Amino acid sequence: MDAVFAGGDSDMKIELLSVYFNFLAKIQSSSVISNEGSTSNNLIAKAEDHMDAGVGSSIMQRYLDRVLQCALLNDCALQGAAIDVIGQVTSQALVHPVLCMPVAVALEASDDPVLSDRAFKIHRELHDKHASLIYSKSPECVRTMYLFKNVVGASMDTPGKAKDPYVVC
Repeated sequence: MDAVFAGGDSDMKIELLSVYFNFLAKIQSSSVISNEGSTSNNLIAKAEDHMDAGVGSSIMQRYLDRVLQCALLNDCALQGAAIDVIGQVTSQALVHPVLCMPVAVALEASDDPVLSDRAFKIHRELHDKHASLIYSKSPECVRTMYLFKNVVGASMDTPGKAKDPYVVC
């Protein structure tokens, strides 16, 4: 995973983010256990769900910075894959919500209306659940949005814009 994120192959990063998303979605959907079967079967299934959730949380805590960086690259497909993962991470509370907020706010400024809307939904969800926490990093959110717009503008060869393809948060 480290090699994929360190490499320059966007397709491999998109594939890895897709694997993350599918795994996290599976964890979320399997946490809803049907009432069929005996109590002992339900207890075993719940224990297995918690084990998978622990793995998902560990992976996201290790690689969240790279997922967030992918979201800020000027590559629509990569941004879409990254925002899917960020949405799963925030809805399942696998990491502290403050960590995802600057990127969500930055992506709200995207010229892509679908990406912007998805980022806004994450922002709204975080606001509804953690309003007192997420706004503690408002200056960082503004800074990240500015850097994101600066990088996106630079890709269009706008004079005076940064040429770095990555936004460092």
